[in-house]
Amino acid sequence: MTFEQWFYTLPLRLRSFFRRKQVDLELKDELRDHLEQQIKENLAAGMSPEDARYSALRALGGMTQIEQQCRDTRGGTVIEDLVQDLRYGLRQLGRNRGFSCLATLCLTLGNRR
Repeated sequence: MTFEQWFYTLPLRLRSFFRRKQVDLELKDELRDHLEQQIKENLAAGMSPEDARYSALRALGGMTQIEQQCRDTRGGTVIEDLVQDLRYGLRQLGRNRGFSCLATLCLTLGNRR
């Protein structure tokens, strides 16, 4: 990735990280609009409403898979996964405080020679 591309995508990645719910809602709205447009095209071609919807869903592919592909393409999943893993680790350390203190003490003191 060139510097210009990185510089252009940085604000988009930050927005998708800090405003994840809003970006996901916008993505769902856009995919719904694409689905409705495909349904209208199928209806104009003479399909029944039920067949038009089924054909549109089949043509677009699985909506959940498309959403996941868009999230992966958007990037930031590495950071989200890291934050989620850190939260989980801290929750587990807080659950058994005695062991956590002992393990931290052992790692801190380590092999002092």
